[in-house]
Amino acid sequence: MAPKMKRTAAHAQDGYWLRPSGVVALSAGQRSGRKFGWRVENLEIGKGEVLREGSDLAVIAIGSTVYPALAAVKRLSEEGFNIKVINARFVKPLDDELILNTAATIKKIITVEENVLPGGFGSAVLELLAEKGITSVQVKCLGIPDEFVNHATQAQQRDTYGINEEGIILAMREMLAK
Repeated sequence: MAPKMKRTAAHAQDGYWLRPSGVVALSAGQRSGRKFGWRVENLEIGKGEVLREGSDLAVIAIGSTVYPALAAVKRLSEEGFNIKVINARFVKPLDDELILNTAATIKKIITVEENVLPGGFGSAVLELLAEKGITSVQVKCLGIPDEFVNHATQAQQRDTYGINEEGIILAMREMLAK
């Protein structure tokens, strides 16, 4: 699981410790410190959440990339684009139903992750689509390429690899232009 904010991470952590079913990975990098009050969320394992409906393009983000994706989509929506945003929440298990339903109605998808692309979240989405024989969807994966990453702040690295608001806007514009 890769929570989009600290509160979700805390609730997930509490719930995971109670699960007797094996090993769990919880990405605990720097999260948004947004204050929303403490409402307990019942997180269903392997289920993402639709944050915004749309029909021109879908952005499926995970973890710390969710808020930059939302900000980028908000900016393009002001230009008249109708873009769906999904907080994937989980890499494994993947929310197959949500992703497949999205692919059935929206033929352009961008995945965004703060992770290495090979073997990452975007790869899992591509594998799911391939496994189901879905070839009519264009997918662009944003993340960190399989290369040495120089030391820098998280903000600088996000800028370098285009997983910040501006990079997501650029990727969306390129895909919408096709």
